Amino acid sequence: MYRSKDGKAVLARRAMEREARKVEAANSSTKSCGKCRKDVPKSDFYPVPGSTSGLHSYCKPCVRNENNARRALRSTTIPLTDPVPCWGPDCDNMSRRGTILCKPCRMQLTRTGRLISRKMYACQVCGEPVPQSSNGRGLYCKGCNTTRNVRRHGLTLLQYEEMVEAQGDACAICGTRDPIGRGKWHIDHDHDCCPGTHSCGKCVRGLLCSRCNTGLGLFQDNSRVLVNALTYLQGSIPSNELRAS
Repeated sequence: MYRSKDGKAVLARRAMEREARKVEAANSSTKSCGKCRKDVPKSDFYPVPGSTSGLHSYCKPCVRNENNARRALRSTTIPLTDPVPCWGPDCDNMSRRGTILCKPCRMQLTRTGRLISRKMYACQVCGEPVPQSSNGRGLYCKGCNTTRNVRRHGLTLLQYEEMVEAQGDACAICGTRDPIGRGKWHIDHDHDCCPGTHSCGKCVRGLLCSRCNTGLGLFQDNSRVLVNALTYLQGSIPSNELRAS
């Protein structure tokens, strides 16, 4: 972006002023608290090596008040002397002394504002509970995941439903009605037109199950190799032609 000489001079002057304030703050024995806005001695700040000044932006009393308020908000206290089973759904942990929830459930309640089963996740789009899959992933519910997948391939939900109906809710290659994998049909497209996982929508070829989609990917969408594989399975492929392919 082009800047005039006056603009560059203003930026340079502001940079010099910032450096001057840093030097002045380093030589000063006090520091302004970002919470109470009071000038207090630097000894009343906790050290933070990664910060510009090397000190916390809040003074120690303000930090303690913030921590106490956060603890009071996170934990629901009851007069107990011994830990009890956590009240969270499907949670087998023991709660901390004086609380009814274990630490993971309290953190989930603080971050999301709701408690769901420890064996479930909350969809990042609609917030509905999502079962935990075998690989530990469950970021989106089935409906939201289908919508994201359809849009990624340049289609609308109506076009996707028409494709499912046209194929009889079955794989376009093997004819199975079980998508396998994560329980959704894979939208296959021509990777010569659109490399990667996104497509323009014009190169979409059909809906495949997980196994057929993986097989096409391993064969790199090469029809000649697929024909050789068919001939090989039939047991009549010459060895020299197999080397040439």
